[in-house]
This record gives sequence, structure tokens and C-alpha cells, in this order.
Amino acid sequence: MKELEYQIMKEAVLKKYPNAKVNMIGGKFTITSNGINVISSDYGNLILNDSIKNAWKSAYITNYIWNKNISRNVKGISKPKEIEITDFEYNTIY
Repeated sequence: MKELEYQIMKEAVLKKYPNAKVNMIGGKFTITSNGINVISSDYGNLILNDSIKNAWKSAYITNYIWNKNISRNVKGISKPKEIEITDFEYNTIY
């Protein structure tokens, strides 16, 4: 990863989580803010990383790319109307 890409990702995460910092857990790195991991438990395999740069990268990807795509897709889905029995035509087959 290039140094400029790393700085952009780190700054974006720090903008959303001003108190974000790197913590080490069992030889792996993670990004926390006020003691809470910034990466959702939905992305459990990305929470712990081998390097500090990868920890910032995972925080950026999950918070800015994947979560935005998920919220964008959810907005386009309308709530289905409730189906009533009168909406169907019954054909009796003998």
C-alpha cells in the first residue's frame, strides 16, 4: 500500500472517529474509538490485522465502502405491502 493511500484512509477514519487509535490484542492490531472497535462485528474476520496499516485499511473499507453500499441498497428497497386474501383469485381444480 502506498503511503498516500494509507494517509487518506487513516484521515477518513479519524474524521468519522476522532478518538480512534490502534490497539494490540494478542499480537494483532485493531482500531478502537473510546474502547469500542470501529469495525462492526458483522466483519469479524477483519477486526484483527497483522499490521497497523492493514488495521486502518480494514476500518476504512468497512466503514466507508461496504457500509455505504449496504445503506444505499437498503434505501432502494420499498417495504412490501401486506398481502390480503382478497388479492388472490381462487381457482378450484377438481
